[in-house]
Amino acid sequence: MGAVGNISITGKVTGTVGIAINRMDQDTKAEMATDNGKTTAVNAGFTQVRATGDGDIHSVGVGATVSVGEFVTAAGSGSHNYIGNDVDAIIKNQNLKANGSVGVVAQSDDRLYNFAGGFNIGANTRAALGAAASTNKITGSTNALVSGGSVSAADSGSVKVSRPKDDKIFKAEQLNVAVARDGLSSSRTEESKT
Repeated sequence: MGAVGNISITGKVTGTVGIAINRMDQDTKAEMATDNGKTTAVNAGFTQVRATGDGDIHSVGVGATVSVGEFVTAAGSGSHNYIGNDVDAIIKNQNLKANGSVGVVAQSDDRLYNFAGGFNIGANTRAALGAAASTNKITGSTNALVSGGSVSAADSGSVKVSRPKDDKIFKAEQLNVAVARDGLSSSRTEESKT
């Protein structure tokens, strides 16, 4: 929040400017990864790798002038707000076998609330001016990524790689996805007991 005020009596020109500058830069990452170039074998139940970016900026910029007997009075404000957030959910170099489902979900819910203004009160004043300017910017990328290794899940339709509101979300350099519930995994054997 930025605010500035001015009170003047019997001058020629009075002015006030309020400035608010807010900047938030962050990276959000959730990963199940091996970076040494080797793959890791993982046997799991339900597996979810989820990254959620959830940043807020609430900004108020105000300039105010109260004057008596001035020729010209002016009040105004400027506000600049910036959010930069890269959100990544990653499964990398994993040979993942899940008894349930596998989810890789990246979601960005960054929000910016901005109020900029100026007000001017003048008595016996010829001109009273007010102005406000504001710039707001939200940048970043949101990625759900499966890279290297393989992913398999027991139930049909149970591998999900997503980022909300985007149909083209599946990125893979090399990925073997297997979904089957036809029998026991290779490490188990079947017995009959009477």
